[in-house]
Amino acid sequence: MKKRTLLGVFAHPDDESFGPGGTLARYAAEGIELHICTLTDGAAGTADADCWDCLKDDTDLADRRLHELQCAVKVLGGTLHYMGYRDSGMEGNESNLHPDAFINQPLDAVAARLTRLIRELRPDVILTHDETGGYFHPDHIHTHKATLMAFQAAGDPTRYPDPLAEGVGPFSPPRFYCTVMSRSRIRTYVWLARLTGQDPTRYGRNKDVDLTRLGKPSNQIHFHVNVQPYLEVKRQASACHRSQGGGGGLGGRTRLSLGERLSRWLRQRAGNWDMFQQLYPPPTGRRLRNDLFEGIPQE
Repeated sequence: MKKRTLLGVFAHPDDESFGPGGTLARYAAEGIELHICTLTDGAAGTADADCWDCLKDDTDLADRRLHELQCAVKVLGGTLHYMGYRDSGMEGNESNLHPDAFINQPLDAVAARLTRLIRELRPDVILTHDETGGYFHPDHIHTHKATLMAFQAAGDPTRYPDPLAEGVGPFSPPRFYCTVMSRSRIRTYVWLARLTGQDPTRYGRNKDVDLTRLGKPSNQIHFHVNVQPYLEVKRQASACHRSQGGGGGLGGRTRLSLGERLSRWLRQRAGNWDMFQQLYPPPTGRRLRNDLFEGIPQE
């Protein structure tokens, strides 16, 4: 009997842990074969102020982030597939202009690599970023487009036929999901930011996230996956990403502001559930579900 398989496709090192890490940990613990594909090197980011030794044993940030990713995937219980494209940075960043930046790579070429991976792994479930990238990161959006293109091509023997000659046959995964955030929950963060004197249009460590643009309406959220029993595993995986603040430090400060304390409290309360939108097959009805593998027959 074929073991059930989940493939998560993400843009950067840390997306797997900071995002649906609880869900990934849950299914690995339940015996699902977990594969995590990371497309970029994450090197356009800046090292967190608490990570004093971030480049001590690595030649550059990309090497550091790959080592952190390997640590996190091991903690989650998965197998890593690393493609190593150059991080493009946030929208408007000068990194966007580099010819090797991920967003400047043809979607067709990226999709061809992902199609081969899908045919090799034959996953029951694929999950990736949604069409907005969660917070409109260009690499997240490019990842969504390429993964969706590969999902649609994998079962078609006329698309990207080269692997077929090597014995890798076509395969159509039963499910395709996107990680999403609740618009109503985001509105709470917007209210909280304004209440505490912060600008919700310039949010986050680098002030480059506009909270007012984020979130999906409730009718586009089809799964609330309960991950409460796996939050400690998610925390440990996130802690691997020290260069991105995964260690839970304060960026060289000794105290959190009121707004930061309230935001952390809200995130902790909301963290028991990961949310997903089902793209394929199109969902029917409005019932919220808790299992991404529901209805998929066991081979």
